[in-house]
Amino acid sequence: MFKYKRKSNTLERRAINIFKTTKNPEEAGYITTSGEFLYFPSPAMDKTSFDRGHFRIMRLSSKTSINTNDYINRTKNIRIQVTPTNASFEVRQLPNESQWEALQEAGKNRKIFSDYTNENGESIKSGQFADFSEFKHWVMKNAI
Repeated sequence: MFKYKRKSNTLERRAINIFKTTKNPEEAGYITTSGEFLYFPSPAMDKTSFDRGHFRIMRLSSKTSINTNDYINRTKNIRIQVTPTNASFEVRQLPNESQWEALQEAGKNRKIFSDYTNENGESIKSGQFADFSEFKHWVMKNAI
């Protein structure tokens, strides 16, 4: 049986091949559609170096320039930043089951911050949550 492969899946596979995956959400920059943490280590893990690390996503396309917004829009990946005490998630659409599991793991025992963003990366809604169940309820209520 022939399976149609979307371009976004090809872009996501390329990202996994280049950056690899990690089991540690604190080393991740994205959650893939299969629920894997895309490896984006940051030496100091401060806001500046972390955001600079996301510019590496531009390496994924040799034909055209790709930025973080293009990557998220095309792959449906979720951008994350996780520290020992906090987890921050950028959500553009309702996560799939694998992504929910990864979000739960990344948010475990952490205060959660989240933004719903549009295709340009502009925040539509923001929230902060004491636990994962509160976060999930908010996402389900505000799903775009």
